[in-house]
Amino acid sequence: HEGDLSSIQGKRAYLVSGIGNPKAFAGTAKEAGFFLTGEMAYDDHHRYTEEDVRNVLSEAVKYGADMIVTTEKDAVKMMNLLEMERAVVPFYVLEIEMAFLEDQSLIEKQWEDLK
Repeated sequence: HEGDLSSIQGKRAYLVSGIGNPKAFAGTAKEAGFFLTGEMAYDDHHRYTEEDVRNVLSEAVKYGADMIVTTEKDAVKMMNLLEMERAVVPFYVLEIEMAFLEDQSLIEKQWEDLK
């Protein structure tokens, strides 16, 4: 599902990720305005199965989540699983973008010098 962040802020979200630092993902989700009902953190590079998606859905329902929020990396790994089509709680991807707020031109010059 897609939507702008402002339209889903304050919603009850259950997190699922298979990344190196799931605590950082949870922190980003909180900063984005989600109310976290729980999370399921798998090891980095986790290969999702139908059972994994069923477990995530079961936990999201159990904890009253309005949505399940995952990373772009994890969404790609889950998108072709049949359980995703049967999901009673919608899945959303929290897109994270890096931006430099100070000294952007200095950072860009250093990047160019590295090439």
